[in-house]
Amino acid sequence: MRLFFKDSWSSLRPGRIHRQSFLLLVGGWLLCCSGLALAEEVDPALSQSQAERLSSPEADPLYRFLFENERFVVSLQEVVLTAEGKGRYRYQRKEMEEMVLTFVASPAVMEEIRSLFEELDFLRSSESYQHRRDFSHLGTITLAMRRNGAEREVRFNYADRPQINQLVRLFRGLATQESRLFEIETVRATDPISTPAQLRLLEGELKSRTIADPKRFVPLLREIRLDEGIPLIARNHAARLLEQIDRPQK
Repeated sequence: MRLFFKDSWSSLRPGRIHRQSFLLLVGGWLLCCSGLALAEEVDPALSQSQAERLSSPEADPLYRFLFENERFVVSLQEVVLTAEGKGRYRYQRKEMEEMVLTFVASPAVMEEIRSLFEELDFLRSSESYQHRRDFSHLGTITLAMRRNGAEREVRFNYADRPQINQLVRLFRGLATQESRLFEIETVRATDPISTPAQLRLLEGELKSRTIADPKRFVPLLREIRLDEGIPLIARNHAARLLEQIDRPQK
């Protein structure tokens, strides 16, 4: 069987995208969308959390999610996780260089992912999970798992098993939160006046529950709330978002 974990993990080696050029590229895209000009240089003194997400996890990966659809603006999304929750998110936007972010998933998210794979008895099952109807226009999803030398992957475009759909929501939630975190940090460093727009997007994602772990944003929002270099409306919005995250979900 193809060692999909080894191939996907080793291909995301550190240094593939240099930190400063990476920020300039994404920052340029964000600023073009808002009709603003990108400054010539990016302040290298960025937040510690962003530097940590560009470090390399050392443990072997156990779980992998891959979404592919050439017709979408984001045509590729891949999330790979280790047992400790160290992960990498790789994605490709049309006409842009491939992006790679590293992160650490929360214990709660990792426990839910483990439990869902166990409920499915994923490694020993032969079920394809593909719905009887073909929805290939939605794109192709790959889910994979490896443990104790055993490994398995399945490909489908639509599934009706609740556990599979929840796994897809969780992995997509991780992808959404890491890309949003990166974009907020980039705008904060290169174009602070656009921070309010990013926080409005974050609020919408929190309300629609498309973020896997909302508490991931708490340290950054606390910094923004106190950052006098950011518009007051964004600082006040950050305070409201912190209250929203702390509020128990119904």
